[in-house]
Amino acid sequence: MKKSLSLLSAAVLTASCLPFADTNANATAAAASFYMKVPVSDAYELDAETNFIKIDSLDEDITVTANIFFSNPTNSAWSVSPKWKSTDDEYVTITKVNNPFDTPTEPFAYSVKGADGKLSVDGLSSNYSVNSKYNSCNFTVRSQDGMALTPYGSTSDAYPLISFEFTIDADTPDGLYKIYFTEDADNSTRCAMDATQNHMIYSFPDCPPDVSGLTIRIGEPTPPSMGTGDDYLLGDVNEDGKVDSADASLVLAEYGLIQTGGTLTFTGKQKKAADVNKDGKSDSSDASKILEYYGAISTGKIPSWD
Repeated sequence: MKKSLSLLSAAVLTASCLPFADTNANATAAAASFYMKVPVSDAYELDAETNFIKIDSLDEDITVTANIFFSNPTNSAWSVSPKWKSTDDEYVTITKVNNPFDTPTEPFAYSVKGADGKLSVDGLSSNYSVNSKYNSCNFTVRSQDGMALTPYGSTSDAYPLISFEFTIDADTPDGLYKIYFTEDADNSTRCAMDATQNHMIYSFPDCPPDVSGLTIRIGEPTPPSMGTGDDYLLGDVNEDGKVDSADASLVLAEYGLIQTGGTLTFTGKQKKAADVNKDGKSDSSDASKILEYYGAISTGKIPSWD
């Protein structure tokens, strides 16, 4: 039996949603963002600031409903188009988009309440798709008359823009997984700023997004070793099976001994584990990279030594 969670996933997108005649494009563009919020749940540990959830173990599939919000304080966008996908097409799979246009009975970011009190999507058009081959989704809502979209609530993010569902398989291996907004040049999350005012069209180009997404951590993923046949984990200087601040402290202590001519303590294996930048020595730059790596793991990002 599947467990249904209400998950409001997160990402921050910088986009160009400008007021009609604003010439300060860069300053205004930073005001618009796509994001997700993750609610507290007994099913996982939550770090709301980084949108990172941790699941210690899985004994059944989990179906997650994620709501995407769009914050546009200038209310100048006439077309909004989030596109998102999962990093994994076997264990964390996107299964469904809940299009508000199919059954406009609940408020969404740009729904309209008519004189009869009923919700409608008059004056708007949309399209959406789920691509099972690439484990991706997209949704677009636009104004048919070229005017800026009018929020249903007091702000554009008072209600969700779109929701979708993804499933975490019970057999998902320990590791880090992401649901993220796409940012490739040809198929990226964006909003358009063409808007009509006094029968004139003011056009502003799309801006490439600055995005981050929901990170899911299953169990205790082990960072990859860069050893070549040696039984050591790069960065794990104290050999406790993980990379953390304690390893950085050991590297700094050993580097201090090197600088002062003291008696060195590292074994051959520890020297290799400590030399994370592969320059043949252990020093403060290695300690710094170990801390960066540990910081990525701690905040749910996918760590890298690059």
